[in-house]
Amino acid sequence: MSSESERWGQCTGQRTLMIVSLQLRDYMTLNLLGKQFRSELTILAKFRHMNIIPLLGFCIESGERLLVYKYMPNGNLHDWLHPVKCKAEKLDWHVRVKIAIGVARGLAWLHDFNNFLIIHLDICSRSILLDKYFEPKISNFGGAMHRSSNDKGLIASSKVGELELIKQDVYQFGILLLELIAVHDPDHNSKSSHTLEENLFERIAHLSSSSSGLYHAVDKSLLGQGFDGEILHFLKIASSCVHPILDQRPTMLQAFQMLMVMIALSWSQQKQSETADVCMLYNIVVSGFVSETIQIWPHC
Repeated sequence: MSSESERWGQCTGQRTLMIVSLQLRDYMTLNLLGKQFRSELTILAKFRHMNIIPLLGFCIESGERLLVYKYMPNGNLHDWLHPVKCKAEKLDWHVRVKIAIGVARGLAWLHDFNNFLIIHLDICSRSILLDKYFEPKISNFGGAMHRSSNDKGLIASSKVGELELIKQDVYQFGILLLELIAVHDPDHNSKSSHTLEENLFERIAHLSSSSSGLYHAVDKSLLGQGFDGEILHFLKIASSCVHPILDQRPTMLQAFQMLMVMIALSWSQQKQSETADVCMLYNIVVSGFVSETIQIWPHC
């Protein structure tokens, strides 16, 4: 058996830290958690990006492994989306979009814009931490895998193709987008993941074409605030990410681009810009500016 707990404390200089403790209680889990611990260390020690949790240090003593991270005062995204208290503060639409864009930027960078090329494989609201400005930080790299540099697969023993693993990250990101607007997976217990993906995709397609369906599925606090068009666009992006056919899912860079286009179009409509301005903004986003944006924001 093993257990994982979070603590926080202050070091010299009053800097607040978050400490994740992995306690090993029997030999059966020693090897597995040892691999997860090493994965966290080897990946996070190499990376500095504004949307990746900063690892500050580690400690190994007896049956306990400690990972020391920069403290995230707003906790994890799951607790904001599923508060225990009925009257808890809710995230407004702009913050939710900011979180979606940050996670997409971080995943796109992990997949394609660094020297190590990482597939995360465990994207969910619990693994997204939020700093004091609600900038998202991707965490929980214990199950992450390196992409091969020659694009011919991950490792010789891998039974799952690299494309499928990459698109698994995209699918999980799509689920995260749905969770951000309160559309939930209808059947977590489905025996067939392919059937689940098809059902989820069909449900989202129905919501996208039905204003009444959209109203009943989306968090009511988000509707009627002038963002309904953005929410529908957001839902369509999520739909593309959970498409049951792998080749039909976008890459994370494309998902990031689509979110940026959504913001550009919304901004243009608010400013009542001419069509030419909208086209210019769209062309900027898809022509490679986004790739540069991902690369020039590497530091936390």
